[in-house]
Amino acid sequence: MPGSLQAELASHWLPPLVLEYAARGAADGAMLFDYCTALREKLLVKNDRATMLSSIEARAPFLDRDLTALAFALPHGDKLHGLTTKWILKQAAKTLLPWSLVHRRKRGLSVPTATLINGALREDVDRAFDTANLSAHGLLDPLEMRRYLAEHRAGRANHARILWPAFVLQLWAGQWRPVMSGSYPAPTGKNAPPCAEEALLNPATY
Repeated sequence: MPGSLQAELASHWLPPLVLEYAARGAADGAMLFDYCTALREKLLVKNDRATMLSSIEARAPFLDRDLTALAFALPHGDKLHGLTTKWILKQAAKTLLPWSLVHRRKRGLSVPTATLINGALREDVDRAFDTANLSAHGLLDPLEMRRYLAEHRAGRANHARILWPAFVLQLWAGQWRPVMSGSYPAPTGKNAPPCAEEALLNPATY
């Protein structure tokens, strides 16, 4: 496709943000895209909901208008220093904060599932991964799940990414599979989910 035609199509079909993203180059464009999408539409929304739930007024000092403008104007080398991200911020903070805090692994708004499995939810997890429960539901391999749990508990590996969804699946099965074991008519009408009738009549195909 000729370059002129490609540019004309892009001007008509690509959102302005994408065009500006491409014009800024890979690193700066990704920074802008993340700032206008994930930050605004996901992270700040989660922060707002969590604080409002507890009647807390939150502020994000790094999103100060002048500071944000400065960050966007910085040379590429001050944003990424080799494989080190937030390099200039770490340089400014290293004389004010302990090294372990400045260079610790990034923490998002994720749930501390690895800790919960061994701590506050230990008894619930043990119950869900009891061999009898695993065998009764028949959704997961009991030997494999017991091995993952043992290694996680012993600190030999972090299997939270496997254990947590498996734990939720076991809770779901304990709550709903007994209800679903009977024969029920398929939901009908405008509230019926897509393919509901086929899924109930032919569960093996879904």
